[in-house]
Amino acid sequence: MPRHAPAAGQFNISRHIVIVLFALLATGLIVGAFVVSSGAATPDRQFVGRDGTKLVVGEDDYRFTGMNVYMAASAGSCGGTVDLQRAFYSLPRGSVIRFWAFQGFFVDGNTFDWTEFDRVLAVAAAYGHRVIPVLANQHAYCDGPAKDLAWYTEGYRSLVGPGDLNTYRDYVSEVVKRYASNSTIAMWQFINEGEAPGADGSCDEAAAAQALTAFSNDIGSVARGADKNHLFSLGVIAGFNGTGRQYCGAENEDYGKVMSTIGNDVCDYHDYGFPERPLGRPEPPNLLSAMEACRSIGRPTMVAEIGISASSDAMLPERAAMLRSKISGQAAAGVVGELIWCWVAGPQYVQPDGDPNFGVFAGDPAVAVLDHVDD
Repeated sequence: MPRHAPAAGQFNISRHIVIVLFALLATGLIVGAFVVSSGAATPDRQFVGRDGTKLVVGEDDYRFTGMNVYMAASAGSCGGTVDLQRAFYSLPRGSVIRFWAFQGFFVDGNTFDWTEFDRVLAVAAAYGHRVIPVLANQHAYCDGPAKDLAWYTEGYRSLVGPGDLNTYRDYVSEVVKRYASNSTIAMWQFINEGEAPGADGSCDEAAAAQALTAFSNDIGSVARGADKNHLFSLGVIAGFNGTGRQYCGAENEDYGKVMSTIGNDVCDYHDYGFPERPLGRPEPPNLLSAMEACRSIGRPTMVAEIGISASSDAMLPERAAMLRSKISGQAAAGVVGELIWCWVAGPQYVQPDGDPNFGVFAGDPAVAVLDHVDD
């Protein structure tokens, strides 16, 4: 994701039923339909697991595609409002939706209110989707202030951020425990685009790598102690595809070392730039070098953000073709999942206006390129 960016399926009888039930729920004629409570698992659905460099569901290999609907649980406080029913209905059944689940979204006075989190899970389950909640943002957007070396060293366990109730460490423990039995969650991600620069933006790579390693081992142990069912992705990425800039604490061989820690089951990569190249940047650090590092430690790699800009409606078919090529090429290379960045309400694309127009919306031909696993 750019540093400041907020960033069809078949219509059948079952979807008619879902839509009618949601309409009745909205009018108050049905109370509690599709409510996913703290421990509710989706009936007859197994958890996503890992077998070396593959994802599995039960005895079957599992690969996913889907969409970033980052604002889904923010209730309009981050990125605007989103019509979850329209968004999730528009995606092919079995898609994966990655969304931001920052602590401040769920604080109401002196307590937590999980209504928006529960609503995302409920609507996703109704359409057969899974989700990846992201628990913090490296950048200040919607989860400020930006994270730095001091935060990864000690702040995550001692500081309570603006609008939060708990430290990040305690929040992770609480939220993963609450939803530990909910199989609509494909995996948790601890942070979006994590790195550990100094407060002045400079990078002491050795200190940053040590901090990220300790952070992942600690937060991974906390999370696994509270949730025995789900996979975890640390969310530190190998490099920004558009520029080749490596992330502080995960440069060169440090990337594989950080990825091998307790807090990481699934490596992540974000694919921007080089829209006509399915595997993105041709030279390291790139997707192939990230995958090689992760294969060497027995971890699969997903591409949790693929962003290709379109500045007008006329460019949408071309963008869809490039996305199709990327998803196909990355699947052939062994990537276990790809998610497009990002869903928007309509062809106004992405806010703020200065960012590239990565927005994808209902009726956009990009939606149709999402092959999916309908389990």
